[in-house]
Parts: sequence; C-alpha cells; structure tokens
Amino acid sequence: MSAEPIEPDAGEGVPQQEAPEHASTEGLTEEQRSFAEQALANLLTGPFDKVSITMPAALKQRIAARAVDMNFSAYVTEVLEQEERRRSLIDFLDYMDELHGPPSEDEIAQDRQEDRGNVGKVRGLPLSSVVLDATALTEAAQIAPERRGATLRRWEEDGVDLFVAAATLTEVLRGHPRDALIHRLLQSLKVRVIDEDLGRAAGERIGRTKVRGNATLDALVAEVASQLPRPVAVLTADYDDITALVDPDVMVLDIAA
Repeated sequence: MSAEPIEPDAGEGVPQQEAPEHASTEGLTEEQRSFAEQALANLLTGPFDKVSITMPAALKQRIAARAVDMNFSAYVTEVLEQEERRRSLIDFLDYMDELHGPPSEDEIAQDRQEDRGNVGKVRGLPLSSVVLDATALTEAAQIAPERRGATLRRWEEDGVDLFVAAATLTEVLRGHPRDALIHRLLQSLKVRVIDEDLGRAAGERIGRTKVRGNATLDALVAEVASQLPRPVAVLTADYDDITALVDPDVMVLDIAA
C-alpha cells in the first residue's frame, strides 16, 4: 500500500487542549518526570491542523461504515491517538529498561502468574469488547445459556461486544451435529471477517513479535482484538502465546484461572 506524504493545510488551529488533571509525576526522579511530561505532551494535545491523506478505497469504505457515531476525521483521529499512546507507552517502557535493565525471565514469569491470579478482578472491570479464541468459544458453547459462566453472562448483560475471528471457526467446526452448540452461541457473538488487510497485519504481527511456531490463528485473534474499541480483552486458554502477540493495551484473560 502506498501513501502520499501528509501535509498540513494552512489554517487556524483550535485552542490547545489541557493535560488531564489526574496526570501525576509524583515520586519520579527529575529525569523521569521530564520524560513523562514530554511523552504526555506528545499525545495529540497540540492545536489541530487539517491534513490530506491517501488510503485504499476499500479501507476508506470500511472506516466510513464503522464511523457511524462520529465523522470520518474524528474516527481517524481517535484511532491515531490510540496508536500514538501505545507507541508512547512502548517508548517509556524502553526508557525504563535503559535505566533499570530489562526484567529477568523469573520476574516476567512472576508477573504473568500474578496476572492470572487477578483475572477475577480484571473481569470485574468495564470492558467494551472481548474476543474469544477457539478454546474459549468451545467451552462457552458447552454450557447452557441459563448456566453459562457468571463472567460471560455478565458481559452479555452489560452490553459488552463479544467477538470471534472467522478463522477460529475453522478450529472448532467439523460438520458434526454437536456443532449446533457452537452455532447457538454464535448468535450472540460478532464474527470478524478476515480480509486482506487483516491477514497482512496478522502476518506482520508474527514477524514483529518474533513468535516461533505455528502462530497464524493466534495472530489473527490478536489482530482482531487490536482493531476493537478499548478497553478490550482476549479470553483464551493459551495465555502465554496470546500475551506474546497482543498489543500492550489489550488484556489477556486466562479461561483456566
């Protein structure tokens, strides 16, 4: 995909936005405070300019269809701001690694174990979207609606959008009568189609994260989650594999916890 350089149009900008009142650098060293303040200043808090961009016609149509509750510019701005926040977080984490060194394998393993222990608390947080992988979909389908797990039922009642990648259906459907259980559950889920852009992005995600082995389907699940409104989570039995693939701001919930 090719794109022309983005060039600001001449014109008046809107007044600069103020930093969030809750932003705090208390307890940081002077160097850390300076870095944090600069990172915050980079999060689209300056005046706005008009810009022109070039994108594939098919992508423009999908964005226009998705941005039903806001205008096109507002939607693109929100997506870009989320990406800038993600990259700023990565920059900050890289900076902290330079100051203190990267975490050891033991520290990473301990953090992941603590994350698993906090799954119940995380599930109590408000969520906008949840993506089910193959195991989560299969296990949820085996439970009758009136007995479905408290977490899944609460998500449904709270209006959380539940998603599944179309590729996940390849893992769980076999043309057998017992597939009816999954088809019944799919009536309350949204199936995300795997198009060319999503497939390409999932492949690039594998290359970027350097995950080994056959990670194709997990990468598609991670990519679907990355494109959904935040806060978003992936419900999975492959906690470590999915964690290695998702964006930093995507929660991973271990179904076994």
